[in-house]
Amino acid sequence: MRQRPIVLVAVRYYLPGFRSGGPVRSLANLIERLGDVYDFRVVCLDRDFLQTGRYEDIGAGDWQVRGKAAVLYVGPGTVGFRRWRDILQYISPQLVYLNSFLDPHFSIVPLIVSGLGAKTPVLVAPRGELSPGALTLKRIKKRCYFLFASIVGLYKHVYWHACSRAEVDDILKQFPGAGRNIALATNLSTVASASALPARKEAGRLRIVFLSRIAPKKNLLAAIALVGRLGFPVTFDIWGPIDDPAYWLKCQEAIGRCPANVVLSYRGECTNERVPEVLGAADVFYLPTLGENFGHAIFEALSCGLPVVISDQTPWRELQKAGVGADIPLLDEPGFAQALSAYAAMDEGAFSEVRENCRRFARRWLEDNEATADYHRMFNMAMRLGQ
Repeated sequence: MRQRPIVLVAVRYYLPGFRSGGPVRSLANLIERLGDVYDFRVVCLDRDFLQTGRYEDIGAGDWQVRGKAAVLYVGPGTVGFRRWRDILQYISPQLVYLNSFLDPHFSIVPLIVSGLGAKTPVLVAPRGELSPGALTLKRIKKRCYFLFASIVGLYKHVYWHACSRAEVDDILKQFPGAGRNIALATNLSTVASASALPARKEAGRLRIVFLSRIAPKKNLLAAIALVGRLGFPVTFDIWGPIDDPAYWLKCQEAIGRCPANVVLSYRGECTNERVPEVLGAADVFYLPTLGENFGHAIFEALSCGLPVVISDQTPWRELQKAGVGADIPLLDEPGFAQALSAYAAMDEGAFSEVRENCRRFARRWLEDNEATADYHRMFNMAMRLGQ
């Protein structure tokens, strides 16, 4: 039997973690679908996002099987240049797959080490870090890194994984000469379904859910401010890990200023298993994000029959035309308010049609999606470029 090509995956968080959101689900779905073709070896932290304690069900320092991958869980601060050199020498992969652009320990260091000695081919997935909205955060530090990378030619020979056409453009803005080395392969998803029938939609009221990390990029503060100006009864449930405590404090202050007709509640973190239940309890998914390279929660909401009101900074576009939501420019506050108000006005009869449109849209998207073949082409092309 021909030996499977080894793909070394570097990612800060992986299973059984769930708090970091989309990248974990993307990788888990990818490895499940292609794990019989490629020998995936994952290096990740031994704890979840924002957690200080290690996972309870993992061993220390040894490769272990999780699904169709071998996973090495490492402690924070233990994956410097020497550790990555030892890992590369031990595994001798045909490809290094980096699931970040800016992560020092799980992208920049392994990228540098991969270019030394054996010069292993490298595939970089920016995961939305090059979007215009993301680049506005910590701008000076990021500009310094871009300058350094340009001077030393750090990304001159890498291959790029873009998850959307918008991300192709984002990569080209920063690396104009990368055109031939960019592959487009959308994230792999599965259809979720609500665990119970939703409560009947009452005309004149709206149940909104926000399900994402609480961080400036996700733009929750703007969402709270806009919902607080709606003139009808609203229930707004906020789910997700608190990534930025200072930002969350501002959100809490905004919540305190909301009128009596708007009931906002922070519900805590949501495990992957509870996502269908949480989404199924709402009428609308609301995320005025500054930028997403895919947006797993958006797709999950649609597959649960939930229309989505989001910014135009994601790959999910022309949602109004499809009858499954609205994608609105970030600065168009009246547009967001109008979209939410339209759903609030619907009764059960009208809204049941919207729910079915959303489920049908999600099923059709999966049927039409050729991402599995795209990943085959992308991995094989990156490996050939490195030969």
